[in-house]
Order: sequence, then structure tokens, then C-alpha cells
Amino acid sequence: MVSPASPPYPPAVVALAWVVEGNGEGRPVLLLPEASRPAAAWPVGLVGAFAGAGHPVVRLDLRDQGRSPWVEEPYTLADLAADVAEVLGALGAGLGAAHVVGWGLGGAIALALACAEGAGIAGLTLVGTSGWVVDPALPGPDEPTAVALVWRTRGGTSPEALTRALGREHRALCGRPDRPDPATALGEAARWVEWGFNPHDRQRAAWLGAGPLWAAAAGLQGLRATVVHGAEDPLVPVEHGRRLATAAHARLVEVPGAGHELTPPVVAAIIDTVPRG
Repeated sequence: MVSPASPPYPPAVVALAWVVEGNGEGRPVLLLPEASRPAAAWPVGLVGAFAGAGHPVVRLDLRDQGRSPWVEEPYTLADLAADVAEVLGALGAGLGAAHVVGWGLGGAIALALACAEGAGIAGLTLVGTSGWVVDPALPGPDEPTAVALVWRTRGGTSPEALTRALGREHRALCGRPDRPDPATALGEAARWVEWGFNPHDRQRAAWLGAGPLWAAAAGLQGLRATVVHGAEDPLVPVEHGRRLATAAHARLVEVPGAGHELTPPVVAAIIDTVPRG
């Protein structure tokens, strides 16, 4: 199992909130969300598909988001990884090694843990992520997307205002071919806000401040790993996914027309990466 005190990770100081769905006897699937996304952001169809195939599905909220404790002091990617390592240890004791699906920041956390000590991880699916999100050799987010994230709370922080802002953000991050209509996007955003959405983007700051994992990713040989990336991702451009797949000796699945969000084509690609049983 991955010990929460394994170097380079300090002991976890935040106990995360997590829920298990499905009571099958297959390999557990641990879902690590994107920065500033609560556990409710995982599509219902994705969770249902894994549970229906016999996998216990574990959705957790990273610290500072959703139903996990919100904190104001600065923290790092290593701190987030330490929190998740504790969950992996608990899962291993009860359900066995997990297949970890990490989206965005969640993928970076999964990658960091697997590079450091992968005994609690049976396989990886890295979605819309990077071995170094601020790599100067690779493109960054497009300007409208970056501005939208920075100004997320400009309309206020009431549930209604956050729902409107998240609905717009959700549509902007989707690829054009599968962008939901405004009403559908608002419905999704309302579900996230109801679960518990923290609009302060300290998680993304921790990811931006992290160092490169390209070299460490080479140590994933022998661990089943797949990189799923939207070909039109406006936040983490597809060049990041291509380099990550090469560095980690992982299979690359580029989803044509897809952006950064978990739209149906991306969900279908993720489901195909997790073996049954």
C-alpha cells in the first residue's frame, strides 16, 4: 500500500470526504477530480457504468473542495498527494489495489503517487492532465479560458451566481461538437454547487506551483496506464497529453473534437480504459 508518510510526502493532515458506490467484487475505481471541481462533477453515467460492471466506485473530494475540509493556508501538490495516499491505504486494506482515474489536477496527483510508490495502484487513467502544466516548451491555456477562470467570482458567490458562472465555464471548456446547451450546463453546475463548491482556486495554484514529473513518469513501465486527452482541450492543450503518454510509456487516446470537460465521448474513452474484474 502507499503509505501516507512515504517520501516525498508528509503525513496527511486533512481527512478527505469520500463515498463508495456499487457493491461489486471487481477492482475498485478511485476517481480523483480536476482542480476546483467537487466529486459531483463526475458524470452519473460514468459512475453507473463502472458500478454496473462490478467495480466499487470511490469518489472523493480533494481538500479545499466539496465536502472535504476547506482550508485557507497555502498547500502544495505534495500535500494533496499525501491526503490521497491515505485514502489509497484505506482502500487497499478493505477493497484491494485501485485503478485510479485522475482528471486534470487529479491526474497529476495520481501520477505523482504512482511515480513515488505504486503498490496501491493497479492501473492509471490520466485525463486531460500533464507531467508539468506550466512547461514552457508546451502551449498553455487559451486566453479566454484563462480569463474566465480568474474572473469566476466576478458575479458574486451566491449559489445562483456560482451556478451561472460554472455553467458558462463548463460550456467553454467543452469541445464544440459536444458542448451542452445552456440549460443542460446550468443543471450540471447546480448539481456541483449543491454538493459543495468552493470558488476559490487554491487547488489550481498548488498545481501551477508543482515541478515537472516528466522524468519520474518513465518509472511507470509495467503499470497499466492510459492517457485520455481531448484533441481540442483549451485548458491543458493536447500536446501535454502526447508528451505525457510518451514519458510514461502509456497508451494515448485522443478524443477528436473534445475539450477539457467530461462530455460523453470522453466518458466513453475513460470507461474503455478500465478492465473488467
